[in-house]
Amino acid sequence: MFSRLLLGIAALGLSFTSCKKDDEQPSPIQQQDGFFYGEKAALGQSETQAYVRIGDDGAPVEAGIIVPEAAMASLDTHAVMLSLDLPAKARSLTAYQHMMFDWMPHGHEPEGLFDKPHFDLHFYYTSEAERVAIQATDTVQFMKPVEGGYIPAPYINIGGVPQMGAHWIDPTGSPFNGEPFTSVLIYGSYDGEVTFLEPMITRSFIEQEKTFQLPILQPDQFPEAGKYYPTVYGVEYDAARRQYRLYVGGFLKD
Repeated sequence: MFSRLLLGIAALGLSFTSCKKDDEQPSPIQQQDGFFYGEKAALGQSETQAYVRIGDDGAPVEAGIIVPEAAMASLDTHAVMLSLDLPAKARSLTAYQHMMFDWMPHGHEPEGLFDKPHFDLHFYYTSEAERVAIQATDTVQFMKPVEGGYIPAPYINIGGVPQMGAHWIDPTGSPFNGEPFTSVLIYGSYDGEVTFLEPMITRSFIEQEKTFQLPILQPDQFPEAGKYYPTVYGVEYDAARRQYRLYVGGFLKD
């Protein structure tokens, strides 16, 4: 089953859009509520943008991507794969350098598991160039063990995807034990190093719940000392701005 899952992801993951812009000059709203913005890209009939929110103490509160209601409502049956730089504030305080944001209108294999319309959010510790260099033939690098407790013990490696890396799932999680898929948290690695964190969330769960937060199972160690790492992921609906924020948050300093 899991090998078919990776084949399905691979079929969709060979092309993506990158639009290198950085719009970090604080607007009055940014100065007021701590939002800083990275790259933006077209999404549906609107646009999406990477962001980080900084607290009064200077620590990150959440980092992720903004999806306006207009974008959510106008998403169609075409897959969208975006590679976006996080704002400099996020790159300096957290270990994440860039993110991939994917809209999977038909989900992907295996059938009956992840075949619902959903979003994938990959938060990468590596640069875009390093990620793009990952090849389908890198089977040794995909399956190299990650030692030292950088991935939580329940997780298992189910194989790699070009331009992404190896994907690790928690087989005790609800989607793998007969419950409907609404959200799941995946770890990623390449050549024995943890390289990304990936929340997957269905569109229907977001539109039903609008605002929710779920825990991230924590590893014993983190890639870079002195950085902030998330303990939760979720969605925040901002009714005033008519937008959703899909994020990782609850940051604690290693």
